[in-house]
Amino acid sequence: MFEFLKRLLKTQILSIIYSVITITFFELIISGSRDIQYIFCLILVEVIGIGILCFLLSQKYLDTKWLDVVFINMPYGVYCLLILAFYGSFFPISGVEDDYGLGLILLFDFIGCWISITIGLIVSNAVNRRAIHSE
Repeated sequence: MFEFLKRLLKTQILSIIYSVITITFFELIISGSRDIQYIFCLILVEVIGIGILCFLLSQKYLDTKWLDVVFINMPYGVYCLLILAFYGSFFPISGVEDDYGLGLILLFDFIGCWISITIGLIVSNAVNRRAIHSE
């Protein structure tokens, strides 16, 4: 029982870290540039970077349980919404109130990061399992 709670705590901390990184990079990208070409290039760099970071952190801190993929991915969206609301109260994005472009860009960013985190976790689990079975 204690091992399960320890695993749950690790996965939730990693999910919160990934959410903070995603929203922080989104806020920095949007506040730094309004040119749509640069925004999509920076979001692509963010998605690749968070996938690599997810792979490295899960290699270091998680074992080879496939349940970790579920425990990180399911609350990731909830944590992103909570952190976005928290950031929005302290660091509001100034712009036109009826502009839905930022919301769509945030949606693309969120979906891209979620897919990247999922791929990073799956690849990390596969590499860990292969390393264990080859010994």
